[in-house]
Amino acid sequence: MIRQHAGFSLLECILGLALTGFVTLLSAQLVAQATHVLSTRLSQLEQRAITAKTAFIITGIVATSQRSHIPNLISITSAPSLTLSHGGKHPLSGLSSASQPRPDSDIISAIEIDPRYRGRIVASSFSSADSAHLEMCELTSNFPTNRYRSYVTVGTQGLCQFTGEVRAMGPGCITIEAHALSGLIRNTPCPAASLLELLPVEREFSVFVDRTGELRLVSHVGMRILENQPMARGLRSLTITSLSDSTGAMFYNLTVTPTSSRPSKFLLESPLSKTPLWNEILL
Repeated sequence: MIRQHAGFSLLECILGLALTGFVTLLSAQLVAQATHVLSTRLSQLEQRAITAKTAFIITGIVATSQRSHIPNLISITSAPSLTLSHGGKHPLSGLSSASQPRPDSDIISAIEIDPRYRGRIVASSFSSADSAHLEMCELTSNFPTNRYRSYVTVGTQGLCQFTGEVRAMGPGCITIEAHALSGLIRNTPCPAASLLELLPVEREFSVFVDRTGELRLVSHVGMRILENQPMARGLRSLTITSLSDSTGAMFYNLTVTPTSSRPSKFLLESPLSKTPLWNEILL
């Protein structure tokens, strides 16, 4: 009888160990599956957040044109060439190593104008191909003399960009000893033609995906880079194309491709219509 009880106890022990092992194995598999599902879900949420953040940033850049209503202050550049529409090099061509733009992605650049100090140029004279004396009036408030790093002028030959020292000349008027810049607007000296308006530049920057998959914002003045900062990780590329309809309304097709999910497409409407520069000059 004692031997029989001992045999049952041993069998129960073996069955108990087997059952415990099976439950442990099953639990481990369930935990692994749940962890995988959770990890996949978190990755998907991260990718969606990165996509939404990128689209929000690009939407904000497109909206900057509403402040000035001057065309050609937003440009889209293909990263492989880093060549602007006027034939000159993009300011980002000076970047090196991992912070360089990704070859299969686009760059969106913008010059954001401060419209509060837009004024008429009443006199301009050039002392050389890249130096000019400008006099501007019709200002409605006092012009800050040391706030802005550069200025955009509108003239009969299009847009130019200058740096220079600002001096008050009288009520509502200033003078600038200006030096022309190469950069987003042009790569040749500003033509010595009639300059009609001057607008101070609040910000000048480019947004792009670098070679590590980081979304970056680079601030620059002309070809000189001032700041290079990351904003988000986990992107493969962003591509942007501009188009307009029969009424002149401007749109941007934006495609954001995260590292490990499908591309997302957005249609962004620009507040700026596709109209000749003269429409703004003559207002």
